[in-house]
Amino acid sequence: MKNNLRYIIENELDWVKNVNEHDSFFNWFKSYGAPGKWIQKDIQSWIDFVNDVGYSMSAIHMDISEMLNYVENIKDGNAKPKIVKENLDLINEFVSTRNNTNDIDDYVSDMRAFLNHFTPYFGEDITMSDMVDEVGLSFEYAQENNINIHPVINENFDWVVNDTVSFLEVGEPLKIQAPKSQYRLHVSHGVGEDNGMWVPNWHMYDPATSSNLDMLMRHIKILNYQQENYREGTWGLADLWIEDPIKNSWVLSAGDNSNIRKTMEDEGWTLEEDGDQIRDYIWEWLQDELMDYGLREHDSYHQEDATIEDWKVTYFDEFGVEHAVKVNLPQV
Repeated sequence: MKNNLRYIIENELDWVKNVNEHDSFFNWFKSYGAPGKWIQKDIQSWIDFVNDVGYSMSAIHMDISEMLNYVENIKDGNAKPKIVKENLDLINEFVSTRNNTNDIDDYVSDMRAFLNHFTPYFGEDITMSDMVDEVGLSFEYAQENNINIHPVINENFDWVVNDTVSFLEVGEPLKIQAPKSQYRLHVSHGVGEDNGMWVPNWHMYDPATSSNLDMLMRHIKILNYQQENYREGTWGLADLWIEDPIKNSWVLSAGDNSNIRKTMEDEGWTLEEDGDQIRDYIWEWLQDELMDYGLREHDSYHQEDATIEDWKVTYFDEFGVEHAVKVNLPQV
């Protein structure tokens, strides 16, 4: 009996050695979100992104602590003019923008993007530092062991392979892979040097409810604006709303339009006197929404939002056949 048990432990359970702690994460990663969510974003780019997030966690604390020291130097106006000017210049280095962003904005963007990507897997009962370590180790393991972390996608939905050997007969599909009676909004972001690497993504919209169709139309307008006005980015969209909240109400969802007006009423804000604060609210809401829908991608190479290189709309009919869709954009 002992010899049999030893044989089982030493030989029959060899499969345990082939199970690694990262398998669960890789299986989730392949299936999470839209099927094209991670395609063409290679493992090294994910490792670089995780490293950027790790740096951001420490850098944001150091930068804000340093800035607070300068604020303390001129607290209550007790410092002499020369000291005040020197410290104001130092503070300005932290808050001034380059291409509508600054280092602290970039730190926040990286950290927020990371949490949006990976909290669905790890949940809320883990520190961000531990989460960054776990994700980093998983991607490094995948790179070292040549593990494919991307799902295999066949957008043609072919059920029959022409070179199937004669003794195998392909039957009915076990599940329907194509969506039905839905629109798909495709977007390709440009990242890396010269924005030369495209990261494709998509989101599905069910036109059965008018709110979904309204959302699709909004997102099309937003992508079109950002493609044509890349340097203005999300700040430019916020400025459009400030300029004419009625004409440009499409910038925000119906819910966010209602929320910003209620905030303005509660705070006693007006567009003329408090436009900057209102603009900040709109920018933050848009950044979160576009990230959640896969319509915004962070370019860690340039430390800014990725460019919109291309977008299109397709429609899956009731049989799951995908059709090209012509978009007749209204004048904005």
